[in-house]
Amino acid sequence: GRGGIASVFWWIYTWRFIGLNASEEAFDIVIMAHPEAVRNIPEDCKEVGEDYVPHYGQPGECLYKVYVGIAYRDSSFDSYMNSQECLFGPGSQFLAHYKVLLRADLDTFPTPRLLG
Repeated sequence: GRGGIASVFWWIYTWRFIGLNASEEAFDIVIMAHPEAVRNIPEDCKEVGEDYVPHYGQPGECLYKVYVGIAYRDSSFDSYMNSQECLFGPGSQFLAHYKVLLRADLDTFPTPRLLG
């Protein structure tokens, strides 16, 4: 859907504005997106496949992975679980290539305190 897309744009803008996308920061934005939300993701974000490996030593990238959360796959789960399960559910194996993961909600945004 379009509900959180404004927050995604703010995340990306702030990430660039404060320099969090600089090579030395090694900070990618990875969006785990429901298939219906993909059409709303900014065009400069790239889709990643199962075999994606981060580009260490290069500027950060805005990436997205099409992902169907567990509450969509099994209605016995609360929808909150989608935001947790996407870190280790099917199709998220590429995240293991990252040394550190910071899971953030859309109602947050990066600040200069994340630099360095």
